[in-house]
Amino acid sequence: MKKHISQLFCQLFCQLFCQFFFQFAGKFIAFPLSVFIAFIMSSCSDDSYSDAVPARSKAIIRTEFTSGDENAARIVKTVFHAQPSDDCGIDFGEPAYFFVSPDGDFGLCMKVSDDDDLTEWLSSIRSKVKITSPEAFRDCHFSMIDGSWMVGYSKQSLLVLGPVAPGTEADVRQKLSKWFKQDEDDGIRANPMYDRLDSIKSSTAMVAQADALPQQLVMPFMFGTPKGTDASKVIIEASVGKKNGVISFSGKTTSFIPRIKDALRKSEAIYRPVKGRYVASMPDDAVAGFFVNVKGNDFLPVMQANSGAQMLLAGVNTAIDMDNIIRSIDGDMAIVMTSLSEKTSSMMMSAELSDSKWLSDVGYWKQSCPAGARIADWKKNAFVFTNDNTTYCFGVSDDKQYFSGSSKQMAEASVRPAEKPLPKNVQDLIRGQRFVLVLNMHGNNGSVVKAMTSVLTPMFGKFSTIVFSL
Repeated sequence: MKKHISQLFCQLFCQLFCQFFFQFAGKFIAFPLSVFIAFIMSSCSDDSYSDAVPARSKAIIRTEFTSGDENAARIVKTVFHAQPSDDCGIDFGEPAYFFVSPDGDFGLCMKVSDDDDLTEWLSSIRSKVKITSPEAFRDCHFSMIDGSWMVGYSKQSLLVLGPVAPGTEADVRQKLSKWFKQDEDDGIRANPMYDRLDSIKSSTAMVAQADALPQQLVMPFMFGTPKGTDASKVIIEASVGKKNGVISFSGKTTSFIPRIKDALRKSEAIYRPVKGRYVASMPDDAVAGFFVNVKGNDFLPVMQANSGAQMLLAGVNTAIDMDNIIRSIDGDMAIVMTSLSEKTSSMMMSAELSDSKWLSDVGYWKQSCPAGARIADWKKNAFVFTNDNTTYCFGVSDDKQYFSGSSKQMAEASVRPAEKPLPKNVQDLIRGQRFVLVLNMHGNNGSVVKAMTSVLTPMFGKFSTIVFSL
């Protein structure tokens, strides 16, 4: 079985140390030396409990605890709905791992210090919370919380997984019991994402496949990848922090496939620091906002290779030459989703332009509209495109700003401060960064918000906004 590098180094050091001193120091120090060696060995962190996390997990977040860390109590209280006791059987001296399983379930892994104490603690909170009495199964114990989350634990690992569909409890218990038997070759340490996670020097860090995110949020993280790249091949690495109700992810996108990794590194050069011209245009109830500063000729190939961006503009592209519009961009650019779901979405797009020569082509666009579509004049240098499924209003202001949206009101709003904009501290996190995605927990989309809060609330408590800067 292959060894984790830190453990291997620790053990090798101890073996050489022991061999040297027993050979040259004599038997009279054998006993105290053995005590000293045992102390050194015990100080080497044992992360084998994390082997209970499946190797093919799509995402993993590590959070470390310090003495008296309130995060430890918050995680336990959020998951179990009860305050942990000093002898609850959970080892807070080792990190907790949140993960997205290969099947897309949310999970938590923590180290067990004493499984008997854990059994006793779970039994003691039954009168206060909705949790079943721990039942033994294949040398492990299992309980259900709120009828939808399964808790399982062995002598060294605690797992929480869910949501569990009614009638599948036996199958989930069977799956968890197999995970508890995994060693380093089968668990998360066999996944190269674990080594990347280990390299991030932050008390809380994340490494995730892009497809672990809600489908509606994958698009920005695919910018820069070769056309046709699967989201499972793109890796997001980030340190994580929280301040004033905002969770910030700061990191990069990469890949374990060299050609994708090289393409992502090359694309980084096209992003310039965001000046912030449109950060106040995102309303505080919009779902998401994407902010960059680019030169259109450089950014266009990135847009063309991104299937999500092409789908977003698919209806518009049948009549409007969006490529020509994007070529004219030179400066800040923002795409704001005011509502977002699998079936419908509403967006605003704004950008600083180097020129508006494409306006001379609008007459041709009007004449060449496909059946069922039309482009009508709206006001000076502004137009409304409609077809059976889409309305898109767009134009150019006198000071060369591109404005657009799913309605006239939204188009005009895309280049002016919102009545209720994002809080100043969030706006400040956008300015100066080169690639920013903002997710608003007050946004008009329940499924996206629920997916993100269910994973992050146990770690961070209540929060209002997520900011990714890559």
